[in-house]
Amino acid sequence: MRRLAPVLLALWVTGCSSSPAAPPPAVVDAVRGAASPGALQRLNEAVHARGGSPASVLALAADGDPHVRRASVYVAALWAEDDDDQRALEAFLADEDEAIRAMAAGALASLGHARGRAALDALRGSSTLMPWSDPPRTAGTFASTTLDALSRAGR
Repeated sequence: MRRLAPVLLALWVTGCSSSPAAPPPAVVDAVRGAASPGALQRLNEAVHARGGSPASVLALAADGDPHVRRASVYVAALWAEDDDDQRALEAFLADEDEAIRAMAAGALASLGHARGRAALDALRGSSTLMPWSDPPRTAGTFASTTLDALSRAGR
């Protein structure tokens, strides 16, 4: 429950929990099948399907399965566009899973959110492997390269 409490609180405070559009069934299936072979391809196809909100996909993170939780944040991070999306993702900056924090922080930082940059900076030394990364890379490497790319882009 420790992982979920900030998410539920953030969704309630921002009003996202009232009635976010449910994600399309293909998105739900891809997120729930995150541990199976071919998961990354299905997740990327789901990202292009759209139809739901990041808050609706993040609601799937209530599942205790770490693969489902990571997949929920992966899709939501790639969909994030506005302040409501940022508030929904921000709850994951305190997650105990460093890969989840890195994905949320990367999305937030790319949208210009200062807390995302700070979270990435704090993850620079992490040795947690990022899911679906080929070649494998750590959350620390992801954080450093993301911050470097943002700096080169003047953001």
